[in-house]
Amino acid sequence: METTVDAPAATVRRHFSEPALIRQWFGWDYPSLDDEIKMIFLDDVRTVAPDQIGLGEDHTITFTGVGPARTVVRIETPGTPTDDLDMIEEGWRQFLEQLRFLLERDLAGRRTVYLDGRAAPATLAAALDAGSAWHTGRFQRITVDPDGHLVALVTQAPVDSTEPADAMVTISTFGLDDAAFAEVEAAWTARWKAVLS
Repeated sequence: METTVDAPAATVRRHFSEPALIRQWFGWDYPSLDDEIKMIFLDDVRTVAPDQIGLGEDHTITFTGVGPARTVVRIETPGTPTDDLDMIEEGWRQFLEQLRFLLERDLAGRRTVYLDGRAAPATLAAALDAGSAWHTGRFQRITVDPDGHLVALVTQAPVDSTEPADAMVTISTFGLDDAAFAEVEAAWTARWKAVLS
């Protein structure tokens, strides 16, 4: 899997090696996020080549500059790609899009709202689709809402499925104070619950 980021390769690579920068795009806010970042990006990392790092035993990440301010980030894993659901792969797809959003918009101060539940993916996608498309995949729909927040829906069935499936949404906000973040959290929680009921 890969994505193209409008940022220099050195900047993108730093966002894979400095914990404070990784925290701005990887995962979502939860108590052990810092421990997970340390394990994945510091303890289990190896340099493969000047433009490549290895994570764990089976992930290779390549940073290819395609101009002074554009980088292709590719994550390779062993095995033959299939159309089947792979939640680790879908997680990486989501995180790469969160990285692209962060760097292309020059943002900081990320706080996230994470919600999960079970409903028909097509219903969730339609109800949460409020803004401009950012990325669409078989199991994902990522949009930018009218307030500029990145909304990443990941489902365990294709997003056009009308059968109930487990799903999660991560809303990435940037630069909000506590009161503004609480408003976003309350609004998205209410919206999510309305779709699930």
